[in-house]
Amino acid sequence: KYLIIRFSSFGDIMQALPAAVFLREQDPNSEIHWLTRSDFAPTVGALRILDQIWSLQKKDGLWGLVRLIRALKREKYTHVYDAHNNLRSTLVRWALALSRTFEREPALQQIVRSKNRFKRFLLFRLRINLFEKPFLGAESYLKPLVAWFNEPNLPKRIELHIENEVVPDLKQTVALAPGAAWPLKTWPLTYWQSLIEQNPQRHFVILGGPEDRETGEQIASIAPNRTVNLAGQLSWRQSLRALQACQSLVAGDTGLLHAADLLQRPAIALIGPTAFGRPSRPSSRVAEVDLPCRPCTKDGRGRCRNAVERRCLVELTPERISLLINQIQSNDQI
Repeated sequence: KYLIIRFSSFGDIMQALPAAVFLREQDPNSEIHWLTRSDFAPTVGALRILDQIWSLQKKDGLWGLVRLIRALKREKYTHVYDAHNNLRSTLVRWALALSRTFEREPALQQIVRSKNRFKRFLLFRLRINLFEKPFLGAESYLKPLVAWFNEPNLPKRIELHIENEVVPDLKQTVALAPGAAWPLKTWPLTYWQSLIEQNPQRHFVILGGPEDRETGEQIASIAPNRTVNLAGQLSWRQSLRALQACQSLVAGDTGLLHAADLLQRPAIALIGPTAFGRPSRPSSRVAEVDLPCRPCTKDGRGRCRNAVERRCLVELTPERISLLINQIQSNDQI
């Protein structure tokens, strides 16, 4: 009986979900549960192979965590995969392990996904990169499972229960995801507008959260007759359904990029300063600029130290991305 712990965020959860599918493939008669944050529970629940979803609200605090742990103890888990590796997940794991010890049951089998803090220090402080090249996030969530199974591999197919989610008709539409948690990894606003201008025969839809709504309006205003701004209007599950319906996606290192990668939908990844944002599937194409200062940040926090602000993204021109969009279109027609 397995418990996987990954509370957040959307992108990390998208990259971690294949680990649950791999567990099911390797141990089909097992029971697999997932512990996440309450706002992501419906999204995790879209994965058909999970037997139960547990959730924790941020506002619940310590006592909420204690109540949750009491409930989890009754489940008698034999294996725990801590894919988050933070204080809360560690407390859950330790409590479950102690519970089995006190009840004189076999020891809890537990694995933890390392955050490689020393390697991060070497990379971001001393510019010594000991990470695998390229570093693929989805595969990094699978590798700890080697403690239980030989040679974990990315599952070929992942089914999400999102068919009933209602979204507008988005056939032959290119999805754009201009938002990002941190400004350092955002493609310039004018580039998104130029991309739409350079493709007058295409229709676009802008996806993202409520914080991306204003940016989406600015981008859509360049061609309102063929650009729909849905940023902030869809749930995460509806966003997954929208990605499934679209022709392709253009996005930076964001959760929607990893969602498209999970769904094996054609995606163009605008990879700039971040170290761990590359997609893992052959359906995704990476657009990047080879600079000695890259990567310079884990997730986009910090400031650019290049003489040209965000040069790694500024040199990813709309013309280059337009060519990739056309290549995807040509392959679909073939």
